[in-house]
Amino acid sequence: MKPQVLWSPHSPDRFITFGKDIRLYKSVTSQENSRGQVLQLSDKSHALLSSVINDDQLLKCIAWYPHTEPDDLLAIGQSNGRVIVTSFANENIQSDCGLRREFVPRHPRQCNSLAWNPVASNLLAAGLDKVRNDVSLMVWDINVQLTVRDISGQEKPSRHSTVQSGKQSPIMGPGISESTTIGNRPLAELATSEPTLSLAWFPREHNCLIAGQAQKYLRVFDLRDTSKPHSAAVTKAVYGVSVDPHIEHRVASFSEGPPGIVCIWDIRNFEKPLMTLAQPSNIITNLAWSPTRFGLLSTIARDSSVVQLYDIQHAQLGSSAYNSYELDASVIERSAKSSKTDISSFSWHPTHENRMLTISSNGSLSDFTIFERISVAWSPSSQLTFGCGKHLLDCTQDPPEPLSDEEDISFLMKKRAIAGYGVDLIQLDEISNVIQDPKVLKLWSWYHQVERLRNQGKRKGFNFYGIKTVISGETSQGGVCSKSKIEQSYQEQRLRAKVYCSEERQTALSLCGWDFGEVNGTLADFLKQLQMKGMYERAATIALFNNDIRQAIDILSAASKAATTNPNHNSKVPGMVFNMVAMALSGYTVEKEALWRQMCRKLCSEIESPYLRAAFTFLTTEDGNFDNILNESRIEVEDRVAFACKFLPDNKLASYINNLTAKMIEKGDLNGILLTGMTQDCVDLLEKYVNRTTDIQTASLIIINSSPNIPPEIAKDSRVNTWIQSYRNLLDMWRLWHQRAKLDIHYSLRDNSLKPPQQVFVTCNFCGNSILSSSGPSDSRPRKIAQYNNPSNRPKVMGCPGCRKPLPRCSLCLVHMGTPSTLPQKPPNIDLNAEKPKTVRSINQFSNWFTWCQSCRHGGHANHIIDWFREHSECPVTSCPCHCMKLDSVAMATPTEGADSTKSSPVLSTKEKQPSLTQH
Repeated sequence: MKPQVLWSPHSPDRFITFGKDIRLYKSVTSQENSRGQVLQLSDKSHALLSSVINDDQLLKCIAWYPHTEPDDLLAIGQSNGRVIVTSFANENIQSDCGLRREFVPRHPRQCNSLAWNPVASNLLAAGLDKVRNDVSLMVWDINVQLTVRDISGQEKPSRHSTVQSGKQSPIMGPGISESTTIGNRPLAELATSEPTLSLAWFPREHNCLIAGQAQKYLRVFDLRDTSKPHSAAVTKAVYGVSVDPHIEHRVASFSEGPPGIVCIWDIRNFEKPLMTLAQPSNIITNLAWSPTRFGLLSTIARDSSVVQLYDIQHAQLGSSAYNSYELDASVIERSAKSSKTDISSFSWHPTHENRMLTISSNGSLSDFTIFERISVAWSPSSQLTFGCGKHLLDCTQDPPEPLSDEEDISFLMKKRAIAGYGVDLIQLDEISNVIQDPKVLKLWSWYHQVERLRNQGKRKGFNFYGIKTVISGETSQGGVCSKSKIEQSYQEQRLRAKVYCSEERQTALSLCGWDFGEVNGTLADFLKQLQMKGMYERAATIALFNNDIRQAIDILSAASKAATTNPNHNSKVPGMVFNMVAMALSGYTVEKEALWRQMCRKLCSEIESPYLRAAFTFLTTEDGNFDNILNESRIEVEDRVAFACKFLPDNKLASYINNLTAKMIEKGDLNGILLTGMTQDCVDLLEKYVNRTTDIQTASLIIINSSPNIPPEIAKDSRVNTWIQSYRNLLDMWRLWHQRAKLDIHYSLRDNSLKPPQQVFVTCNFCGNSILSSSGPSDSRPRKIAQYNNPSNRPKVMGCPGCRKPLPRCSLCLVHMGTPSTLPQKPPNIDLNAEKPKTVRSINQFSNWFTWCQSCRHGGHANHIIDWFREHSECPVTSCPCHCMKLDSVAMATPTEGADSTKSSPVLSTKEKQPSLTQH
């Protein structure tokens, strides 16, 4: 037999080892003043040998008495089936044992397992091997009247009386070694003709024990009814049965293997294990729950030097006020190495957290502590929390340090959500008050530009297309792009560049804001807005691109004056540079003057402003190669695209748009929405943007606000649904439930395809039909709907429309339930977006709503229930102790205004038999 180790269940510094003999050790922190054999357990602890029992050569298993008195009492199971109850006699190193008690089965066979009852400590269970027509599971009462056999072999009645459960019997005190007490018939005999391989008592149900038998059964027995097992499960995991000390209905067992399998059971549902933990290449030899750590299970395998740990994580919903339920458990596996040689046995310390004692095959001992796994979590409010065992460390800044200029995206999204970004704030000027990111602002600017095109003039049916879709001709009749023509009016002006025009190009210019007319205003208005923002270089260059050199020179002159008089103006270009560029532009002629062009190229190389450099490049280019302008990333995308739509031929334009779109998608640049529009390319672009910035808020809101004018494949895309659902969950995590509700309403109003199914309805307990099934006037009689606009004139439903049974009574006023709000028709002219909800409340009166408690099923009219719980804590029904209003922890944690703060649910119950209401 390999060496085994066992901590004392009641003494924190004593343990035994057993194999060839039984040795009692005392754990000490220092070996000074220690007499006798001393073993080193760790760097800080040693083991002092106290006593040895060396006269038991048939030892197979041991169980330590769970109480302090008698001192160091052991139950020893032998290979011949005898169970000996003995104790260490004194402090001598070599000693025989004290008074021995023997419990002998009818037929000799090996004893596999022993277990003391943790509550009724006079009960000792023994599991034996199989013998035909004999039991293998016996429960002995060590306090029954016994027979004493003296040295001569003569039997005589014992002088010791029987004692009650949990008290010391006088016969168990130290006695003389010549005497042996032989136990009589067992208190209970179970499991005929089957071997019992392992067993364990339940710590609270002290009349019940569980046993692994016949290599295929786990059985639960109740000593109050030994005729048959209380419950059973078919499994090969019948070894090492162990009851969780923290959750007594949870049991662990294993099959040796290979492969070794650990099964976790819930005896309340004993048909199959809760979970199965496999060790494919190992043969498991031992298993035990940690007595000090919740959900920590440990195992060892043959010829292995590590202890395998399973940290079983649980989540529980509910409270002590009503029935709670557990979610599926998850397991975190890890291992601990205590020695370099293989471990033959281990034992958890009964009181010191995570302390374990192991023994190797050669008898070397190791005392060590398993370090807790440290977990880290960010809270939705960005607080960092560390968890280590039973300790929780919350890291907060006190006082908080000021945030940097660039806040984390989570802070930004929360701040925007509270302000109503994308739901209450949709107009561009409103969004600009909460958004500082210029690319996000450009995204919403594009959105409103498309909205204006759809709502004005001949482009009313225009959807959220991008320039790539428009230029490729997909929006044209027949799906073919019309051939562009050279606009002759430009050729009569001073500019030499060819200007192309077509219907598709004009639409693209409208999207870029360059289609100056009824929709976007005149060119002069557009340039004036740019100047008011301090964008003089851009305004001058756009004026030049639109064949207005005089306007460009005037803008540059105004910029020079502003730079001189106002040092804090937005432009970073010195005023002298504006004057130089204005003078150069004033000397432009259509003739090819080499000196002027040479001076302009030299001046262009010295200017840092991308727009001013683009102006000189445009004037000095002769072959129509505008790559330096089109590829300048510092020029706004809409300006580059509009320039391409005006001055590039068809073949070059399509190629440029496609290449630029691909670059924008690759970078996840929101400016690329102008090119992609709300197409599948847009989803790819937004995916890159979300991966780069984690801004699921903007990605979700732009799609929600674009509904239903987007292709159906976008709304069905799994990525889009993931962003929207993640944003909703994020709002819930922040407890911004009002904002999340507004988002859902906003989405459902804009997307007609979202028809939420009915989630709650009231049914009759007699016929099972909904009380709304046939109540109220039908839609085919609209002239009667006007009669019910006033709630006082609307008929009340007082009974089931199917079986005509009356509805339950209100538990306070005892009047049958009934409310006009049960009528299915919707009154006309209800503004769902109205700021004040008085219109809706005046039609559907909350005071008459069905309200009930989900626990006791009592309820009544909403206003009666609310008034009652303002002054009382218990249910209004007589003899009902339910605290209905306290069951809703969410409503109590975050109360809202008025009656909406009452989280009540409509299942009613009355004393007389009436229709009850059921939630589905």
